[in-house]
Amino acid sequence: MQLKDELFCFAVLHCINQAACNVCSNITYSTLADIRRSTAYDSTSDLCDRDVIKDGSWYRFKSVAGDKMPEFNPGIKHCGTYVPIWMNGNHPTKLGEAVKRIACAAIPSRRPAGCGRKFDIKVINCGGFFLYQLKKPEDCRLAYCSVLTGPVVLQNEPETSSTAIRLSWNPISKKFWNGKQLTFQVDVFSVDYTLVKSYTTTKNTAIISGLLPATTYIVNITGRTVLGRIENRTVTVKTKERCQGNAYRDVVENGKCIPCPKNSKTSKGKKKCLCKNGFRRFPGENHTQPCYEFPSPVEDVIFLDNCKTEDSVTLLWKPPLQQSNHSVLYDVTCNKCLSRNDSEPCKEPCGAFVTFKPSQNNLVYHLVTVKGLDRDTEYQFVIYSKNQNSLRINRTNWRRKAIRIKTEGVTKPSTLHRSNNAGVGIGISVTVVAVLAVLLSVILVYCRWKHKRDDADYTYARPEILNSESDREDQPHNRQHNSNTLANRELPRVPDIEDAGGYEEPARYAQLDNSRRIPMDANYQGLVKIRRNLAEA
Repeated sequence: MQLKDELFCFAVLHCINQAACNVCSNITYSTLADIRRSTAYDSTSDLCDRDVIKDGSWYRFKSVAGDKMPEFNPGIKHCGTYVPIWMNGNHPTKLGEAVKRIACAAIPSRRPAGCGRKFDIKVINCGGFFLYQLKKPEDCRLAYCSVLTGPVVLQNEPETSSTAIRLSWNPISKKFWNGKQLTFQVDVFSVDYTLVKSYTTTKNTAIISGLLPATTYIVNITGRTVLGRIENRTVTVKTKERCQGNAYRDVVENGKCIPCPKNSKTSKGKKKCLCKNGFRRFPGENHTQPCYEFPSPVEDVIFLDNCKTEDSVTLLWKPPLQQSNHSVLYDVTCNKCLSRNDSEPCKEPCGAFVTFKPSQNNLVYHLVTVKGLDRDTEYQFVIYSKNQNSLRINRTNWRRKAIRIKTEGVTKPSTLHRSNNAGVGIGISVTVVAVLAVLLSVILVYCRWKHKRDDADYTYARPEILNSESDREDQPHNRQHNSNTLANRELPRVPDIEDAGGYEEPARYAQLDNSRRIPMDANYQGLVKIRRNLAEA
């Protein structure tokens, strides 16, 4: 069986070699075997092809330095010359296929870059080697280059997006690089051979990003070892058009326009989709996954001064500006602040004796009272907002708002909170003082008015009236009456009309009986003075 397989392989190889011989057997060619033609050679630059190459003649590259023309620009002072000549285009892949190509001389300061002078040449695939019909260079500083043939073979067609290209190729056999460290250089040129991007990798794949949409590029892949360059591969690739609307292109999807997932929008470069404002992805998900809604932090966290005691505080806040279709709940945490520096975090838990009313977690309302705190101690309270999507992520990623409060008479709120209750308290105090002042003024006015009215009722007993001459002479009944009544410390009673002689008791006392006629006012002092005067007389 093994013998049959070996005979079959020999027959196949014989047929291939025979076909190649039949294709190129009628072509006369010369061999170029100078090792200085290698693209890796840069020791000298005196190789001159002006006297070696003849127009219209066929040549074959054959040496340990290389067996075909490079499809990339080696750069000046390589290939044993100052200006190397390389082939712009791919080699024919079919047996016996002949193609026309352009050979480029990379003359500095001449455009296009890398191909300042052009030569029309032909290439034939002879099966295992290539023959070239070359043109004679006119300048002695120009010479044709060669490179080793290595299977830098693309695994499939290049994949593109609007801004990126992905390439992959087969591994290189060790016989081409002797087990040395092998790297690949991927150079991207514009159509005028201006270098746009350069990428180096040790893998058999490369993604070149940052390109323009709908633009044609020339991509050259070159294997490189410490011994020099190996066979390269040059391909022409055109990037895709930019996606329209809310869609993006992903090079992994071969450049197809993909609609953005739910609750996301396309980025500026149309390369991926970002979550809309208020939406996030779960950890580990990429831009191909939908975004989910999470509530924003609570707003305006304050504490109520009139509800704060030595061991309790009451917190109040406004709901998040960005809520979701799901119910929003709140969790509250409490930590002691051991440092007076507001910039340092508060890490020590408040302890098991601290209670939260109505509860610490899953609060529905925007109010909580914390009791069991230490006296004259600063605390930090953190209010978390959450919904049912929040339960799928770590609590450290929840939106939150913090406030610092010191128990027992905080006169100056910390920078993490604000309170409007102080101004309200001052306003109430001023109002109370004003009301009390008005009430006191009313009482004083009333007392003065009452005193004046009582004085008016007792004018009959004023000394200047009772001590007048007319009273003592013209009304003797008054003298007799006053003498009797003053001795008995009684107010006068109403005399008979015949004896009155013009005396009239005030109407205020006329309505009273004897038991209620008690001298209580200042007029009584006037009567006492009159009695003294009468006694002396």
